[in-house]
Formats: sequence, structure tokens, C-alpha cells
Amino acid sequence: MRWRLHRRCALPPEVFALHVGAACAVPGAIGLGFCMAGYPLVLAFCLLQGLALAAAALCHAVHALDGETLELDPQALIVQTQHGLHTRTLRLNPAWARLERPRAGQAPVLCSGALRIALAAQLNGPQRERFAAEFAHGLARRRSGDPWPDARIPIRPDGARA
Repeated sequence: MRWRLHRRCALPPEVFALHVGAACAVPGAIGLGFCMAGYPLVLAFCLLQGLALAAAALCHAVHALDGETLELDPQALIVQTQHGLHTRTLRLNPAWARLERPRAGQAPVLCSGALRIALAAQLNGPQRERFAAEFAHGLARRRSGDPWPDARIPIRPDGARA
């Protein structure tokens, strides 16, 4: 079982860059017009505005792929978290892992011994609740020794698969 808990980006990177470029070009053109009219200070502030917008766009781009990937297989629970340019991968024993569900509106926390990892911070409330229910059910099935979904193919008494 695998869960990818990432924010959905509405714009492709090329379209996002095009919009940021347009948002920088319009004030730049206005500032250039004022500079040609004898007001160079307006151009300086327009360039400052463009730099601030470019810095904000860069910060957004670095964090666009933030999130977690969880993979629960019969031997291990693999948790990969990405925050900005930092990626961390942990391999946990699923028998010792548990999911704590805090109050409504807060992200669930994966606990294994002293390790605590907040999950699903990028998801909205209903998605977070659905993930928490699915993940807790998967952990419970793993602990009970229930076969994995691939192995749960009903078989009729005559030996044929249903």
C-alpha cells in the first residue's frame, strides 16, 4: 500500500513562470515610462517590487513538492518526507508504528518509539481524515497478519478464482 501526500499544484511550472514574468514586466514597463518622463525613483521601486515577487516565486517553487510518501509493505513502513530541498527517508517497523489523530483541523502524527512525524499537513480536512482512516486500517491489517489486498482473491470451493 502506498500513499503520496502532496499538495496539488494548479499551474504547470511553465505557466507559473509566465505569470510571474508578466507580473514583473508590467510594473517594469510602467517604471520605465516614468523614468523616461523624469522620475527615476519610480523605476527603482518597480524594480524592487519585481525582485520581491521573484523571491516569493522562488520560495513557492522550492516548496511546491513538499509532502510525504508512505509505503507499507509486509516487512517495513517506509516514510519519505520532503521539505524544500531536504529529503529524509525513514524505515520503520510497522508493528511498532501507530497513528495518533489529534483534534479536528490538525495533522495526524505517526509515532514509532520516540520518533514523531506530522503527516498530511498539505491536505485539506476531509482528505486528511480519509488518509488517517485508510492508513490506520492498513496498519491494523498488517499487525493482525491479514494478507495483503493482492492476496485476497476469493476462491470458490471448486478451486477456481471468483
